[in-house]
Amino acid sequence: METESFDNIGLPELVKVSKEQWDELEIKSGISMNYDTVLAPVASGDILEKIYINIDSNVFLNYRKKLKNEDQIIVAQKRYIAAVYFHSLFLYMITKKKNYRLTTSDNTEEEITIDTYISDVFDSYYSDFLLNFGMEQLIGSLED
Repeated sequence: METESFDNIGLPELVKVSKEQWDELEIKSGISMNYDTVLAPVASGDILEKIYINIDSNVFLNYRKKLKNEDQIIVAQKRYIAAVYFHSLFLYMITKKKNYRLTTSDNTEEEITIDTYISDVFDSYYSDFLLNFGMEQLIGSLED
């Protein structure tokens, strides 16, 4: 049986990006962010090096509007960053390890990178779901 080496499994760098940094990020790294962007993972070969998380995304700003005080906002931002970071890491690792081949939905055989796929998943409804449904609500929905 073939064994895998996990010696180089270090976590990717977490980079929090605010609206004021969007232009600089695009100039320096070619990564475009706006209010609709939640994250941008950056991989080199098989290694996920960085996960840029947009702290001024519409998903987070809309959620933040519901909060009443600074303590709630701080906790919500930490939750948002942790959820986006770890869920994107999990999705990336699963997709990579399973060797999935990603193509566009119109079957043009245009291959999509895992980075683009993960970013697209979070830019749609996944990150909104992570913020708006806590573990308590999910567990509660399973009870009789």
